[in-house]
Amino acid sequence: MKKSYFASVYYPEYAAEVKSGKTNLPFYQKVIEYGKRDGFQGIEVLPTFELMKGQGAEFADDYKDQAKKIREKLDEVGMTCSCFSFGLNMLSNKEYALRVLRQSADIAEILGSPYVHHTFQVSFSTKNVLPSERYYQGAEKVFAELGREIAEYAGERGLECLYEDQGIYINTVDRLGSLIEKIDMPNTGVCLDCGNSLFYDILPESFAGAFASLVKHVHIKDYIKNTSPFRPGKGWDSSISGVWLRNSIVGTGAVNFEKIFSILLSAGYDGFYSLENQNAIDNISTESATEEIRTSMKNAEFLYNRAKASLGA
Repeated sequence: MKKSYFASVYYPEYAAEVKSGKTNLPFYQKVIEYGKRDGFQGIEVLPTFELMKGQGAEFADDYKDQAKKIREKLDEVGMTCSCFSFGLNMLSNKEYALRVLRQSADIAEILGSPYVHHTFQVSFSTKNVLPSERYYQGAEKVFAELGREIAEYAGERGLECLYEDQGIYINTVDRLGSLIEKIDMPNTGVCLDCGNSLFYDILPESFAGAFASLVKHVHIKDYIKNTSPFRPGKGWDSSISGVWLRNSIVGTGAVNFEKIFSILLSAGYDGFYSLENQNAIDNISTESATEEIRTSMKNAEFLYNRAKASLGA
């Protein structure tokens, strides 16, 4: 199993070390060391900290130099960038969106990532049902146009562009499939998120089965469910049918990872599984947050090996 992690999962540990004075290293220089220590082979780099200009969506003026420093650190410890992932509101300003998308492809190339993963988002909220079909068709047209343009730019750099089941726009099999079909570029594929489809009451293994042949990268996270008519407390979000969902340690929630792994292995997938353990990101205890990362990947690897054994692989 090729193990990767979202850079952000180690933020609690990094923040604690900065606060205590144990480190003054930039964010990526340190979280790469954490990942190496915990047995990961790859890291999913996000547009944050040294790559960004303040808290806005703009990349730093020296973003290429910063990406080179991250790549040098990866090479130093013997790790790789499994994916560069970036989300942006693509509907507000097409010219701006395309410029930032191209910059993200530049970063992915420098990092040595084979993939640049984009989320065409306006909102992640599921408080309202999917936008009307008429409204969505207008948004999809913009997404497809930008998708073709960035795919051409990325392709010239040997990169593939990936899209996932996420947010209020393309979190169904039909809509993600339609978007990829309309982009219609050979270097366009799927990043399978193992939990997002639950927000639209779709089994993650159904998503995996629908796109298995197109999956290039996988996000690992799990959710527990609660059917209470009332919000159970902090950290709970609602699916469109009103089922409450909360992040949990991988293997302890509603996601059937063994089934998903079997589907992907049967389709020949041999890429990275990248931990997006949001529970660790929000955890106020640094020690338990880091332990959750280790436990989640230990559980994922156990279920992966069991799925592999059941296939006789």
